[in-house]
Parts: sequence; C-alpha cells; structure tokens
Amino acid sequence: QVRTMASIVFGATPPLASLLVARVLGFEVAVKYGTPAVDALITAPSGATAAGDAAGAALLATGSSFEASAADMAQWGAVAAVVASRPAEATTAALDKALFGKTFLAGAGTRLTVCDVVLSAALFNAGVRLTAGAGARWQATCDAVLPWAAVQEAVTAVTPAPVKRAAAAATAAASSGAGDKKAGKKAGKKGKGGGGGDPARAAAARKSRPAKIPKAGNLPGLEGHEAGIVTRFPPEPSGYLHIGHVKAIMVNNFYARHYGGKL
Repeated sequence: QVRTMASIVFGATPPLASLLVARVLGFEVAVKYGTPAVDALITAPSGATAAGDAAGAALLATGSSFEASAADMAQWGAVAAVVASRPAEATTAALDKALFGKTFLAGAGTRLTVCDVVLSAALFNAGVRLTAGAGARWQATCDAVLPWAAVQEAVTAVTPAPVKRAAAAATAAASSGAGDKKAGKKAGKKGKGGGGGDPARAAAARKSRPAKIPKAGNLPGLEGHEAGIVTRFPPEPSGYLHIGHVKAIMVNNFYARHYGGKL
C-alpha cells in the first residue's frame, strides 16, 4: 500500500539502499537521474533532505520498523563506505564477529533494519558476494527479503541511454581485459570452446550457444518470467510445519520479492 511521496535524484551510483527502503515501506517515489557528478539527493515525504545513499536510507526509515540507532547506523555506514576497497575476507571476518548469535546487524539482531539494507546495497554496488561464514548467510537472507529486481528496473527506467551504453562499454572492457589474460592458455586448443585456435570458428560457436538466464541472487533465474509474478506456499497434508516447509516458504518468498511480485 502506497503511503506517500518521496523523491530521489542520483548520478553515477544508484542509491540502492534508499530505493530499497522506500520500496519496502510502501513509499511512492519519484526517481530522477541528475548528472554523473551529483551525489544522491533524497527528499522524504516530510520535506527533509539527505545527501548520499546511507543518509537517505536512514532518513526514509525514520519512524518505521527499519529505523536503527544513530550508533548502529554510524558503525555500519562506515563499513559500507569501504567495502569496495577492502578484501572480501575482511568484511566476512567483521560480519562473523558482529553476527555471533544474531540474524541481523543492529541492536539485538532480531529484525532487518536500515543498517542491513545499507551494507547489502554497498556490497551489491561493489560486486562483492560473501561465500563463507555468518556473512554469507546474512547476505543470502537480505537477498531473500529485499526487492532487488524492482529497484533495478526503476533505476534502469530513468537512466539515460548514453549512460547505459557507457556503463556497458566499461563492463565489456573489464571483461575483455580479464579474458585476455587467459587467451594464451586456450589458444591452439581445438575441440574445446568450439573452434580451437580459429577466431572465426570460435566466434561462430559462441554465437550459437544459448543465452544464459541471469541468476537470481544465489538461486537459478526464472526463464520467461514476467514482472509481478505470484508465488504461493502450497498447502500440504503433511502434519505440522517442519524445516522442509520453511525452505519452501523462503524460496517462494525470495523469487516473489526478487522479481517484484508477491507471495
């Protein structure tokens, strides 16, 4: 249910945390692309403003179940600010310590707050996936309950075409640079990768391969899905709820939120 209007203007880096908080809390949001040099500017329904994604998310969460203490927000906002420049192992170690006996970051760790959203968004923007320990479990939980697909669609819809092309070119150049390091090892090997050392045959083979379906977090993506999918937890005549039911609930809930639908 839509509560009221907020506005978000962003530049080079989409303010994913602010968008996620607004989406989950039911705000109607006017999203606008400014210029690449402009930091995100978030305006709450009250008219109060904040610059930067973490501050904006905290502003939008004020007075809601997502709100966290100023001390918790300062601690995890500082961690989020450096995740792109530190090894993933350092973040994993910090989360292993902070999440001991807890599910989420702030307070007693029993509920999702803006701290979790801010750090999750920072890891997403940095392309960091945690693969071990409590941090990996925490990140998977955040993935399952936050509407990533809907937020990414909102960002894509307002980003100018030249900016999209520049981002795509930068990604392609980075991928090409990584691929060049492996090219020498694969050159001349025939029968593997389709075409061996013949560039023309290799290119033809790559084009003939079926397109991969993008993954949905840590789970396989859905082929041919439409926006607004509906999943359900099917009733089963199997007695009391048990761990298998919990798994089904979590998977169905994850796909519904990831693709902007409902459970």
